[in-house]
Amino acid sequence: MIKILKTAIVKSSKGVTSHRVGDDSISNIYSVSISQYDEDDGFYLLYLDENGIEITDTYHNSLNDAVSQAEFEFHLKNWDDCV
Repeated sequence: MIKILKTAIVKSSKGVTSHRVGDDSISNIYSVSISQYDEDDGFYLLYLDENGIEITDTYHNSLNDAVSQAEFEFHLKNWDDCV
């Protein structure tokens, strides 16, 4: 089972990273969430479109690492804690 721990709306990208799916550049990231699977010690930073559909993700060893990565990449509104 997956737990969503935090979510935040993306105000804008800082332009310091780029994400691709295949050959396509991703520019429609609306929000991010940080999730964890019950059987996994790591944390997933999920990049979501305006419908809440996952576009891509990154894996992090700690919750703090996932939060730091999102804050490095984006101008975020406040994080919402989900748990």
